[in-house]
Amino acid sequence: MPTPAVPGDVAPGQSPQLPPNHRYLSLVGSLLWCTISRPDIAVAVAIACSKSIRPTEADWKAALRILRYLLHSPNIVLTFTAQAATCPAICTYVDVAWANAPKSRSRYGYIVCVFGNPVMWEAKVTTMVCLSTAEAEYYAAVHATKSALWLANLIAEITASPVPSVVVYEDNAACIRMATNPIVSARNRHFCMRMWWLREQVESGVVKFVQVPTDQQVADIFTKILPAPTFLH
Repeated sequence: MPTPAVPGDVAPGQSPQLPPNHRYLSLVGSLLWCTISRPDIAVAVAIACSKSIRPTEADWKAALRILRYLLHSPNIVLTFTAQAATCPAICTYVDVAWANAPKSRSRYGYIVCVFGNPVMWEAKVTTMVCLSTAEAEYYAAVHATKSALWLANLIAEITASPVPSVVVYEDNAACIRMATNPIVSARNRHFCMRMWWLREQVESGVVKFVQVPTDQQVADIFTKILPAPTFLH
């Protein structure tokens, strides 16, 4: 298979449930282990994991497709190169798909890079319902920044050097404005604790936001099942 998944789910009740003790959990566990070095399957595996309680025949076929994709693409590997002159020491790309998960949660993801080399990534679902795209983007930005700051502090401790600043690549203008504008309004005061924490990091110079075009937001691959041309790009 040229991609690990295709957009669209089978409607509930249209696929028979798998019998007890089926190999579904074993396969999903193996695929989860593969995400350690294959971030391109992270969102497909995350969706497969979410179906573990009552998997169906359609879920089994979807998991097998991920396996077939890995068989099709054994030469896609992580490559680490020296790019210190052109890349920030620590950066993170973060993106979210608003209300595309069960119970109107939002699926988000981020990838943290050290001198342009990917070392940490996640594809998750928000634990709360976000009332707007900007709120969902801000939620994801906070989680991505926390992981990037942890890594920055770790590198500073290992190298006995100052903590490097973190560059956050974000494609949502409203999220960036909220992170840099010291105003709480009626539209965002319900998540002001997250706002003030991230603003504090920005004001101190520890975190810097950079807006990127949506078609250059590499974290988009962690938020949803993309159409084949977009995924391959």
